[in-house]
Amino acid sequence: MKMGEIEIRNSELVDGKLNSHVSTSRGLSKYIRNPSFFALYDVDIVPNRSILNIPAVAMVLPLAWLTGSDIYVDELDSTFKASMDELKAEYREMYTEAPFTTEINADHLVENVIGRLDPSKRTAMLFSGGVDSTYSLISNLDLKPRLIMYWGIERHPYPTDSEYWENVIRIYSEFANDKGLVYHPVKTNILEVLHEKRIGHDFHEQLYNGSLWRALQHSLYMLPLTAPLSMGRFDRLLIASSHHPKANVVLSGRPTASGRETDEKIAWASLRVKHDGYIHKFEKTKAIKYYLQDDDLTLRVCLEHARAHTDSNKPNCSSCEKCFRTIILLLANRIDPNICGFKVDSGTYSKIRHFIRRALEGKEKKLSSSYIYSQKMIPDNIEDDFQGSKKFLEWFKELDLRSASSDKNVGFYRDLYNKLPFSIAKFLDKFYTIRGIHIHGINPVLPKNRKQWKTTKEVQKLYV
Repeated sequence: MKMGEIEIRNSELVDGKLNSHVSTSRGLSKYIRNPSFFALYDVDIVPNRSILNIPAVAMVLPLAWLTGSDIYVDELDSTFKASMDELKAEYREMYTEAPFTTEINADHLVENVIGRLDPSKRTAMLFSGGVDSTYSLISNLDLKPRLIMYWGIERHPYPTDSEYWENVIRIYSEFANDKGLVYHPVKTNILEVLHEKRIGHDFHEQLYNGSLWRALQHSLYMLPLTAPLSMGRFDRLLIASSHHPKANVVLSGRPTASGRETDEKIAWASLRVKHDGYIHKFEKTKAIKYYLQDDDLTLRVCLEHARAHTDSNKPNCSSCEKCFRTIILLLANRIDPNICGFKVDSGTYSKIRHFIRRALEGKEKKLSSSYIYSQKMIPDNIEDDFQGSKKFLEWFKELDLRSASSDKNVGFYRDLYNKLPFSIAKFLDKFYTIRGIHIHGINPVLPKNRKQWKTTKEVQKLYV
């Protein structure tokens, strides 16, 4: 049964800024936080409405698929429409509880080509500055890829954290210029349009209790957002792999939105996508070691922008879980974190120890497999000592990470949250956050129809 209709209206360009409006039937309005979508590009954009509509159509597809709603738009690229039909069929196999009956209805389907290209600059890649995208960049340097970085897609909407982002744009503009590359910072409010938490709450069964971002949004938001930028510039788009090649799910057993079988179905005009760098993050770090040590290459992994350093080439707070995870990854590869975007000293190692102890006691999120893999890679003889790293690694190497406790009541807390009306559940969620109860992304329920999806224990075996 269809819940309603979604319409994309008034996609237009104003001084390099793409504006689109999302209109829904009444039953879907509660899932829209802000009906006005925008993306601001740093170069001139071709005013082709069939291309300009692509980001907004892709943005609302997760909601449409989960609710069985149809999408209406005035013009749309015909290749993109066909690719979304293929992607819908792929996701239908992954999420068998969701309807996936959506039809994209366009008044006019247009056959486009990217247009005249500079042969030396026909490749672009999504670039965040993290380990995955840095590895893909180094691996494809001969292609001279354009680097596309998003401001507004990492929890914090544009224009928040402006001081942080001005520093980031400076760092990577200088880096791109030094390498003879083109760098495009794109500013957007794409995460502000759909009410992600409400959709995740109301459709938790269809999503197997996974987050909407990791289940459906990731590639649909990241890749089509480049469509207006691509015209006349590039017809090959790289997106870095985020997962281990043998595990096509995240560690909790859920299917994941970004993989070869999904990303490479996305297309428009004559552009094609490549899911790149399908190896483990540890191996990626090892492969870019030279560039990190001798080429003054800055990593950017931190999502805590307000805490990150803004007065230097260190765009990481060095105090959050994602920073901790990456610091250990670097140390295991005998790389000094201080030379590639972090500010690490003996106090940092004390913070990491405290975090890991709490995780082992079940008072923090369960440690990811990255910790286990890094631990296995630490040599018996630790020669390097970066501000006290040797003593820390000796301690870390002896830990029994597999004994990490997990809160057995998480399932109860999550189920209570999902059973309550969202108007009440959102307050309960705030209470959980204060108490350190992590219910999002926890999933003991495995999909029914794909036996090759791994359980947590099965996937962990791949990392040892």
